[in-house]
Amino acid sequence: VIVSTVATVFYAHAVKMGEAILSRHLDLSASDSMTIGDAIREAKCAALSESLPMALCVTAFGDADWRL
Repeated sequence: VIVSTVATVFYAHAVKMGEAILSRHLDLSASDSMTIGDAIREAKCAALSESLPMALCVTAFGDADWRL
């Protein structure tokens, strides 16, 4: 899976989104493994609720249903 943006974004916002995606995906307290697509969707929703509009630019290319 390639996670990218569809527009130029401010680097600090990109770091926040990357951290949010990884923290959701690697959350050990989750009872079931999460797909990459689920992690991206949850991170985008959380970022939007925190007024981080950069989340609208995040997209994934490839098979986002992988479970790690």
